[in-house]
Amino acid sequence: MSTAASTVDPDTIAQAGDSPETIRDKVLYTLYHTVPGIELEDVLELRVLIDPPTNEDSHSRQAQAVLTAVQEEVETWPDPPTIHTPPSAYE
Repeated sequence: MSTAASTVDPDTIAQAGDSPETIRDKVLYTLYHTVPGIELEDVLELRVLIDPPTNEDSHSRQAQAVLTAVQEEVETWPDPPTIHTPPSAYE
């Protein structure tokens, strides 16, 4: 397994029809499998800390909201992992 950080693209994580809870879980699952430094215990903690996104109108925006919340949370960690994301089309 490579130690280089992979890019996490919220547009490819979630699908139309996914519930907000499913989208949150898919984002966390993807981070666990692609970002070095995120362990299972971290994913379980983040799942409790991050609410499912209900205020966005599309699945990719919901995934982006979860990803942003995760990035803000891990910035407070003593040795935060690097999460690479492509430029957002919504900014």
